[in-house]
Amino acid sequence: MSLRFLAIVTIGAVAAAAAPVPLREYREYPGSVDPKVRLFARFECAAPTGILLVNMHGWHGGGEKNHSDDVPEPLATSYFFISPEMRGRGDATGQPDCNGWELQDVIDAVEFARRHYPDRILSPEIVFLSGGSGGGGNVFALLGRFPDTFAAARAYYGISDYALWHAFDRKGEFRDELEGVDGKDPRGRPPWIGGSPETSPEAY
Repeated sequence: MSLRFLAIVTIGAVAAAAAPVPLREYREYPGSVDPKVRLFARFECAAPTGILLVNMHGWHGGGEKNHSDDVPEPLATSYFFISPEMRGRGDATGQPDCNGWELQDVIDAVEFARRHYPDRILSPEIVFLSGGSGGGGNVFALLGRFPDTFAAARAYYGISDYALWHAFDRKGEFRDELEGVDGKDPRGRPPWIGGSPETSPEAY
């Protein structure tokens, strides 16, 4: 073996050993709204570094485990991926509020990632946003509430009108959670909005 070949092999081995391992952590992070509410998110980066990409889970989905309501994000493996749990989902506590304080929780997850994973985030000032179904509704709301936070966003068939969604939910698949009446929520959770579009139009 020539010395030149030996040097190339040695340098390659050192570079491979120094490459960061893929990151996948589901962990708690602090919120800025209510310190008593426990917030969780999945932080993931398969590449050595990546641009921040927040992916919002579906209506019945979650951040830790995949659900049929979640829309897979094809770019997840190329970015620094953040999947926040909405309140009352997964290990997160607090009351679901359908695009209320939950939106600030998302911003808090981004700030947490910037502080705790600086070596894995490329260009921390750039944040992309994605989500489908209920997560797509969160995308619309986040863009309206925090327009200067996100460089680009993609919503897959997101919910843009909760009142219309309520009206067309003839099976009652979502109404029980939206209204929270008569103990109909299968998991016994408080209402996600409260009332109907007729009784609580401002909430919808």
